Amino acid sequence: MKKRALLLAVLLGIATFWDAEAVSGKPDFPEHLYAPTVNVATQKNFDFSKALQKTGQKYFKLTGLTVNPEFRNSKTELFLDGKKLLSTVNMIRRNHGDVIFSFDDDSNPPSVDETAYQKAVDLYKIRWIDFKLDRSVLHWCVGCKWELPAILKVIKKLQDKNPGLIVSLTTEVSDARPANFTGKKQDTFLRYILKVNKDIRARFATYNIEYQTFSKTGKNSRLNVIRYLALKQLKTVYDDNKNFALEKMISITPVLNSQFELTSSEADAIVCISLKNDSRLISLVFQKAEDFYKYSRIFKTFTR
Repeated sequence: MKKRALLLAVLLGIATFWDAEAVSGKPDFPEHLYAPTVNVATQKNFDFSKALQKTGQKYFKLTGLTVNPEFRNSKTELFLDGKKLLSTVNMIRRNHGDVIFSFDDDSNPPSVDETAYQKAVDLYKIRWIDFKLDRSVLHWCVGCKWELPAILKVIKKLQDKNPGLIVSLTTEVSDARPANFTGKKQDTFLRYILKVNKDIRARFATYNIEYQTFSKTGKNSRLNVIRYLALKQLKTVYDDNKNFALEKMISITPVLNSQFELTSSEADAIVCISLKNDSRLISLVFQKAEDFYKYSRIFKTFTR
């Protein structure tokens, strides 16, 4: 009887250990990861539990988040008040998955409150954080506290305080094309970020390029052009360091909406090209839940 009780206690202890590990987010992200993008503010009805049960999809990229109550609106959720969000994250981790927490500037400048970000890292036990920046970051207020160098410095401090924290950068494909917004005709926002960051030395695991797809152009050539544009910008900054696996640092995220669709052949091409170049991440921005299910089978093959 005592042996049975002891065995039961050991088993319960092991179960408790694994449950705590799942909630804490310790399981590693795969080397190749498909994490569809869900905006927790505008896609409140997306059922993560149903998605996981039906497709086996265990990794997600969450957007629509802010740590700054000053900028909260209909498109953003106050990150530190998200009890429902915390419950969702824990459910995903109990099923051996994890989430990427992404902060974007669709409706507000990124916060440069390092303390607030650290509080979020501690509360959600964040292991991968993403920052989506576009060229509007230059126009909010030159010289103000949320200008680009300040954002990059916050990222660097977060990495220094949280060893192992994965950080990625997301820009739109238009920001990888030449534009005369910094006084140099051939400069791009992506290149500008990299140049500013060269002295700050924030470490990005991947540079994620978002682009809108046309159903009539589901060809590899378009994807190769996107990758070429991004790779060209990376080389202008990192060409002096031969240790950087630059191709591996580029990730692709197609954006679906009422005007732009994605063909199955293009989805297959994204997976094939990403595997060929040893990319770390593929994501998908969708508005309708049915699109998540439609492309899940193809993109999930990238996770390994």
